[in-house]
Amino acid sequence: MNEFLIFDENNVNTITQELYDIDPDRLNGVSRGRARSDLFNKTLRQCSIMANAIGAMIHDYGGNATESSALKSQIIDCFEGIVEGYVSDNIQNTSLRGDETITFTTNRVNIAYGAGGQEITEFGTGTITTKSYDSDNNLIQTETTTFNSDGSISVTYT
Repeated sequence: MNEFLIFDENNVNTITQELYDIDPDRLNGVSRGRARSDLFNKTLRQCSIMANAIGAMIHDYGGNATESSALKSQIIDCFEGIVEGYVSDNIQNTSLRGDETITFTTNRVNIAYGAGGQEITEFGTGTITTKSYDSDNNLIQTETTTFNSDGSISVTYT
């Protein structure tokens, strides 16, 4: 169940995104007096679309998105389910507790971030190299950890 519905679902009296981007009442807040209905509707529409999307995620992961005190725990359960699903799809051992080992099927681990960007870690003989990329896939930084023959560890950043 998802009780979070979209306000002005038919998008009848709402300003365009282009106008909303530059509207002084959005940028500075509404002046004293009555707010314009098209601006107010756009604001409520955007907020309610986000609430509806989160409610849909909660529903998709077996919860009920309702106006109740349980909403916070429903959101947490949903996101934990997403993370657990990612881990179980990408890591061999999903029941890690304490000092255990993860076994990867390749010598490379890719981590993609929801906001964009990624990290790629490669395991070599005596080295671990992690490259960090921004959302445009530009290399930000390379970190190389070297396990030296004398037992010391060197870390270099480029």
